[in-house]
Amino acid sequence: MKIATWNLMAAEYWCKFKSQTFIEKQIARQRQALDFLKNNLNADVAFLQEVLLKSIDETELNVNIFWTESHTSKNAGSKNNGSEWGTAIFVNEKYCNFTKDITLEVFPNENNKYNSEYTGKVKVVQVNFNNNQILFCSLHIDTDEKGSGQLKTFFTEEFVSKKNLVIGGDLNCDKYYIHGNPDDKVFFNETIKNSNLIECEPLYKQTFFRGNLNGYNDVEVIQDDHIFISKELYQFVETQHMDDVKQYKGKNFNYGKIKTLSDHSILYISLDVKE
Repeated sequence: MKIATWNLMAAEYWCKFKSQTFIEKQIARQRQALDFLKNNLNADVAFLQEVLLKSIDETELNVNIFWTESHTSKNAGSKNNGSEWGTAIFVNEKYCNFTKDITLEVFPNENNKYNSEYTGKVKVVQVNFNNNQILFCSLHIDTDEKGSGQLKTFFTEEFVSKKNLVIGGDLNCDKYYIHGNPDDKVFFNETIKNSNLIECEPLYKQTFFRGNLNGYNDVEVIQDDHIFISKELYQFVETQHMDDVKQYKGKNFNYGKIKTLSDHSILYISLDVKE
């Protein structure tokens, strides 16, 4: 089973969502990205962030995409103009009949702490394999000052102690840099170390290229996309890398085809699952 995480980048500048032409271009770009995941990367499960609802065509892709609108997308444009975006999980057709959306079972969003912090920024599905189950969670942490608190709260949840769990997403931080404040890195490192999770280290440490989609001179380069897996499942990880095809038009994977589709790169792992 190939498991990927990718932030599809709804827009770098939210004010552009006032333009219907811009929205339509973003939707078309994201459809290319989803097609790349399914037909080039051959992903079985993909954790997705900043997914425009109107970019999703499950029938064409032969997948299920479990999607919830992010609370922050409401700042991007007018309702129903096509700019609604959120967090999602993409599941290949061969697993569709064995998959259940359990987000609200794990994180009920009525009158609790997740109503304002995580609504639409976390998605959880359960995939059944004979007598076994694996939980997959797509996570998107906020970029503002709430981010550090969200990280600490989320990774100390009882849910994170599950033995059959894979979490992927955009945490807007890495081990050395969190939300513009290097002093907050302790929260990330210590919290992960004390959890039941192991991070799958990517081949490339830079996954986010702020400020220069399609360009070569990036303003900011950090690893804020991650895949974590429970310690009990980690023994079944076969590979942990970006992609088999390292070059595209003479550039490495980060600057190639993916760079034309998002300002984030794809991370993925291969998991030896007995189906």
